[in-house]
Amino acid sequence: MIKIINLKKALEKDSIEQFVNIDKKAFINEGNQKNTWTKENFLLPLPKKFDFSYAIFVKESLIGYSICYKCNEDWAHISRVAINPLFQRQGFGEKLLKSQISKIMDKETKIITIELNKENNKAENFYSNVGFKRLNQEELSKYIYIRKRIPKEYFGKGACQIVMIYNPNKIELDNLFIDKEKNLNENCNTSA
Repeated sequence: MIKIINLKKALEKDSIEQFVNIDKKAFINEGNQKNTWTKENFLLPLPKKFDFSYAIFVKESLIGYSICYKCNEDWAHISRVAINPLFQRQGFGEKLLKSQISKIMDKETKIITIELNKENNKAENFYSNVGFKRLNQEELSKYIYIRKRIPKEYFGKGACQIVMIYNPNKIELDNLFIDKEKNLNENCNTSA
């Protein structure tokens, strides 16, 4: 039996160490051990994190999670998604993400963003199949500006990051990114 539950309830059910363990397994499996999360990353206070983040269980065992928070009233950002490698490529990540997106969009969110390692083609394909698309250069420039990111990580020869967006209603991003800048949550500028 598959259950997708809110992060707060999941943390009551399983210890934070379970989440850290899945994160390590998932990201080391992808060859990215430098970027594994610690207990502190999971406990970082982010706006609406406990309302927007979910965990997936199979037969009462935690197999994955997706951490998301609110940047402003219209914009949510997914900062971390991981599925235990033993359960990858079986549709669990897609079920988790589609359920999460549906719940987030029901809360009057207009867009959801996620940052990916540029070399992670599997992840880019996965998010594309769920409905995300890459930001174009102009949109990416605005995103970098408003999130106070380092441009060279996104542009040029040494670029290592891409940004994807879920924007089913084709909201004009100029208004969303720029007009909402003054309402941007302080924590939206963290690297979470």
